Amino acid sequence: MSDSEVPRLILVTGSPGSGKTSAVKIALEQLAAAGFRARAILSEATERVNEGYALGFDALFYEIENAKPSEPSRVPHRLQLEPVLRIPLARRPPPEDGPGTLKERMKPFTFSLEAFASAQTFFSENADSLDMIALDEIGPLELNDTLGYSPVLEAWKAGTSARILLATVRPSLAEKLARRLTQTGGRTGTEISTVTLDGRSIPGAAKEIAVLLGF
Repeated sequence: MSDSEVPRLILVTGSPGSGKTSAVKIALEQLAAAGFRARAILSEATERVNEGYALGFDALFYEIENAKPSEPSRVPHRLQLEPVLRIPLARRPPPEDGPGTLKERMKPFTFSLEAFASAQTFFSENADSLDMIALDEIGPLELNDTLGYSPVLEAWKAGTSARILLATVRPSLAEKLARRLTQTGGRTGTEISTVTLDGRSIPGAAKEIAVLLGF
């Protein structure tokens, strides 16, 4: 198997708020400027309460093989990307007043089935023309309950998607995700790399992602 055929799994990890999504977005802008063909879904908080807790997230769909700059970039070698689609991903009501910490009073999220169904279609169309797919915030929904973006992960595992998968994931779940995708029927010979945000700058992590992808 040549280097251009080896499956690659790039895990971007870090604590909440460390800048995982921002680092991936910067790397994607660099890759778009270089003509890389990729599709990505990134999460964006829609509303926050005290202490930074989010009440909602949208899924932003990026199609990089047909990327066009939304405006001239102020940073060399980058295209400022605009999503081709935005779908509500998760919502929860504001916390009620009462005893306990704010974290304890936060309600669970309700997730959008439309967003996950759209993701499956988005990544499956002309999948063999892509260099990479990227998914933001793989978590317990996929790893414990096999819901959420699980069909997209399973398609990559089966070899019917792009050769490279880039995923953001909590540090505590990174090893579990790697095992799921590369063992017991996974893509054999997968090269696994990890980029950690904790204790480093977002631009530095973005540069490492781009270097791992040959840019």
